[in-house]
Amino acid sequence: KASSAPAAYAAPQCPYATEATPTHQDILINEVAWMGSEQSSTDEWIELKNISGTDIILKNWQLIDKEDQIHFAFTNEVMKRGEYFLLERTNDSSVPNVSSDAIYVGALSNENEGLRLFNQNCVLVDEVLANPSWPSGSINPKRSMERAGDLSWRTYSGQENNLIFGTPKADNSVG
Repeated sequence: KASSAPAAYAAPQCPYATEATPTHQDILINEVAWMGSEQSSTDEWIELKNISGTDIILKNWQLIDKEDQIHFAFTNEVMKRGEYFLLERTNDSSVPNVSSDAIYVGALSNENEGLRLFNQNCVLVDEVLANPSWPSGSINPKRSMERAGDLSWRTYSGQENNLIFGTPKADNSVG
């Protein structure tokens, strides 16, 4: 006998592969510590920034890396306008003294990698590609890769803070 109950809504799983151009609207990938921290190369973290003039509900948004090791699906998080969202790898100790907003599993490769951010309709909102290398950031010392005002990427230029060369959940360095 068929059930008369409505089917539960299942969000689509966005594929990494796309020919689309990023919209660069609402939320950006703002900073990436693909190299980890001075304490450990596994202390990776990814920061998003709400650049819109409104609060954004991230329900069913997805952050995916090239090999699908990272496939983070947002549940019902809300990013207020101008706010940062910090994702830390494996646990909340990747960035000392800064609380993560979410934990992801998987690892970023140091080359031939990429990150893509999709909205709830699988529209490509933003991306950064290591093709073959990341556009910025450094391994020695381990400096994060951060967004400039023109959407280009640059290497963090400030001082070390709690074994971190970057600005998690804070304005990027002057450049």
